[in-house]
Amino acid sequence: MPVGTLDAPPDGGAPDLPLPDLPPADLPPADLVAAADLVAPADLVAPADSQPPPPPACAVGGTPSFVFTPDKMVVCSSPGVNQCTAHTACNEPAWHLCTASEYLALGGTSIAHPSPDVWLAGCVRSGGGAAHAPTDGICGSCASSTANSICVAWSCQGTGCLFNRSDSNVGVGTKDVCRRVGADVSSAAANWSIGGTTTVLTGAVCCH
Repeated sequence: MPVGTLDAPPDGGAPDLPLPDLPPADLPPADLVAAADLVAPADLVAPADSQPPPPPACAVGGTPSFVFTPDKMVVCSSPGVNQCTAHTACNEPAWHLCTASEYLALGGTSIAHPSPDVWLAGCVRSGGGAAHAPTDGICGSCASSTANSICVAWSCQGTGCLFNRSDSNVGVGTKDVCRRVGADVSSAAANWSIGGTTTVLTGAVCCH
């Protein structure tokens, strides 16, 4: 054999060399998914703007006798309340005696509450002064007192004065007909009743 030559394989290819033993690659199991890739089903995620329903509106019985605006303004029965005690018909503090402006905003101009009338926190005469369009809050006193008689209610149809009152404090409640109260102007028109603050009614309008 000539010096400096190697035996070539019969087929002329490279000699078969053994492969080195390589450690297996560190790969994650195929059936495992990273936690970050997991997404909760859409129907299990609460909407960001969802709100729980308000608590019962009425202190007595819980169920309103009339609804102006669901979850916002309802009538709660409570026999024997004057304007100063009417708030006790509402499930306080979540609900409160509706003010005159709340009544206007939440249905009092378009929805007529059937008789009997119930109280609101609104006033058209306080302390024997001049009558005025309904203001928010109960009148200054529920003690019985009188002053000069003045007109406190007009027809919404413009047919003149409906009622004169001599009560020193005249508050407002609900009515099943439209009236202008405290002032004969269109902005004072709604389904109002009027009466001295000592008048005993059967409930209240409660707002949330």
